[in-house]
Amino acid sequence: MVRGVVDAVRGRPAFYLAAALGLACLAVFVAIARELGPLSPLDAAVVRAVAAHRSATLTAAALDVTALGSGIVLALFTGLLALALRRLGHPRSALLLVVAALGAMAFTSALKSAFERTRPSAVPRLVQVGGYSFPSGHSLASAAIYGTAAVLVAVLARRRADRVLIALLAAALLAAIGASRVYLGVHYPSDVLGGYSAGLAWAFALLAAAAFTRRAAGAGDGP
Repeated sequence: MVRGVVDAVRGRPAFYLAAALGLACLAVFVAIARELGPLSPLDAAVVRAVAAHRSATLTAAALDVTALGSGIVLALFTGLLALALRRLGHPRSALLLVVAALGAMAFTSALKSAFERTRPSAVPRLVQVGGYSFPSGHSLASAAIYGTAAVLVAVLARRRADRVLIALLAAALLAAIGASRVYLGVHYPSDVLGGYSAGLAWAFALLAAAAFTRRAAGAGDGP
């Protein structure tokens, strides 16, 4: 199914594209992780600047949007879409989505424990959260799950315009969730960017593996 998204880039199989994108996202994550110390003053300045524009309306919107990246919502989304994919005759795609979700949870826990970055303290937090700050779990899980889902759903779309629309909607959703975490004062911008890059690296790694096994086994239920 992955080849349905881009088919190929000048004849090259989707495996190479997914692998290249995954490595690029991983490189971004490593670059951010290595510069957390130097980035801290800029991070704090951005958090303060965003907090200066808080309002009741924006806060209500941020709370609604951030819920879309919560564990409960993502679990429900994963379960419902996986069930739908199975019923449509795509069990491998359903399994891929579930693996993306499980991996995202594992990576979030492992990376937070590895970096142990404390959450922002420059502004009041508008929600109560625990644990460490880097990377943003909402951003990582959303990127992995919604990103994988966008590819799987786009493959089923017949028109290129529909695929582009799906990609744009997924990108907008991820951007909104990440922005809500900074607005609420629970994450630095680098936490969000680190979460995006780690989540997408995981998603592209899975898609590359799926494309490789599909190519080796021949056509069939994708990706």
